[in-house]
Amino acid sequence: MRPYLDFSFLIHLVVLAGERSRLAHETALPFRLPLPISDLHILQVENFIRHTVLRDPRTRPLMTSAAVRWRNHLSELVYQTVAIDWCEASRRAVAANRLATNWPGTPLSLLHLGAAQLATAT
Repeated sequence: MRPYLDFSFLIHLVVLAGERSRLAHETALPFRLPLPISDLHILQVENFIRHTVLRDPRTRPLMTSAAVRWRNHLSELVYQTVAIDWCEASRRAVAANRLATNWPGTPLSLLHLGAAQLATAT
């Protein structure tokens, strides 16, 4: 099985603590490392860390620790960036949006869906 992590799951693995974080770690255990991520994941995680500190400066120690952990995970190949053809991912996101009969999701979630298909996630 080849996973494609959604942003919320990834944030629970990297940044947040508590029961959901513990469950995320337990869920990720069966997968072989490195876990594949895209440049969009990197952008979202690093942007989340910065926005959290800007919104509430009291979170700086937690977010600094999360940023260090994130960089360590990247350098230790816990996560490995997979190449995504973003033009094709965008086309697939548009197609998924057009096919949706109910609420199609957010543009970002649809873009991740297209990226997951191209990353051959199972």
